[in-house]
Amino acid sequence: MEVYGCGHYGCVLPTADDRVVWKVTTDADEAGFVAAVLSRPQTAKEWHGLVRYHDVVKLPRRIRDRSIYVILRESAQDVGDAFTSYGLGWWYLKLFQISADMVRRAARRSKDPQEFMAATRREAALLQNLSMREVEDWKALRARSLRDLGGRPLRGPQSAAVALAACRLYGEGIELRHDVGDVGSALLRWMGRGILLCDVHPQNVGRAPREGAMGAVITDPGHALLLDDRHDNITVPTLDPGPGRVENPPGPRGHLLRSIFEAERARFARHYPHLVETELVVSRATCNAGQRTCATRDVAHAEWWGRGREKRRQRVVFVRRALALPRANLIAIVRHELGHLADPTPNAPGAEVRADRIAAEVGGEPIRYDSHDLQTVGPGRARRPAYLHA
Repeated sequence: MEVYGCGHYGCVLPTADDRVVWKVTTDADEAGFVAAVLSRPQTAKEWHGLVRYHDVVKLPRRIRDRSIYVILRESAQDVGDAFTSYGLGWWYLKLFQISADMVRRAARRSKDPQEFMAATRREAALLQNLSMREVEDWKALRARSLRDLGGRPLRGPQSAAVALAACRLYGEGIELRHDVGDVGSALLRWMGRGILLCDVHPQNVGRAPREGAMGAVITDPGHALLLDDRHDNITVPTLDPGPGRVENPPGPRGHLLRSIFEAERARFARHYPHLVETELVVSRATCNAGQRTCATRDVAHAEWWGRGREKRRQRVVFVRRALALPRANLIAIVRHELGHLADPTPNAPGAEVRADRIAAEVGGEPIRYDSHDLQTVGPGRARRPAYLHA
């Protein structure tokens, strides 16, 4: 099997979709961070500076007494080359890593890490106005010999608080670099959410598509430190290989559908911005739209849900058996359903033909129909069959 690259804890492997990769790792910190990211919806802007994650599971087996985790994430290019070597942004990221690692090591050495971090947060609250000038000597930081205004050496939580304040300043410094600013924003965003990424370095940063351009993204968050208790309840689900699994589990096929959906949603959102928050749902039902009986080709539908005009949201719903369809069908069906949501008059006659037309205009290729009357971007009939509802 082809391997894109390996690090200390794991390796990155290809999938059938070149926009998505597998990461197999024994790093519990990375898996926990991914679970924390996936525990809440992320807006398109919140994915700036960080690769998109689709799923994470823990395997039921271990290796060398360590748990094995499998992460499905967005692929990235130019990993290790996003930062200009020894440039200002590069130094800020290195200093962020050194300072964050100081906090992590101090917490691990303490008798009670939770109490240590609580004391560190209290001390850090007093350092909101700490300037870059006061923390610019990273050797002094590493030696834990910074002194406060009274001239006393800083120890324990005080030293960790200064290092934490330094992380904030270095993150702000990265933010100001136009080519890698998103990385600084991501580091600060997750600090604000209670997670300090302690081992992000230039070799863990690549580039991925963001709003029509290639933006800098963190590909490996490395060691993560919980700054408070907001994520104490986050766990990584264990893959269950037993007889209780459903007939068509999400697995790789579900991940393929989600990666296709996210790529097409981004494409449509450039033309129809209101589609940027469209959700994907994979239903356990046999038929879509709540029907009791349905044709084999009825595998998906688009819908608006919620109460009140301002609260109405849109989503595309697939039935689980659709996961077995070829990629060409999944792409075409996703585009067709997004075409419905883009249609300003979705309830007017001819909605199906209009959805195909919008899908072709946005997708850049026609929607065809295969021998099962399913939409496809592969070979098939160029026109929607007349016996299907229009």
